[in-house]
Amino acid sequence: VIKMVKSPKTGAYVFDEQMVPNEAVKDFFKD
Repeated sequence: VIKMVKSPKTGAYVFDEQMVPNEAVKDFFKD
């Protein structure tokens, strides 16, 4: 799964690629 995450340090968007269960993905995109 490749997620686009906003870095708290720089405020820039970075791609975070990692293997995650579908439940974690749903929880991540919930907010």
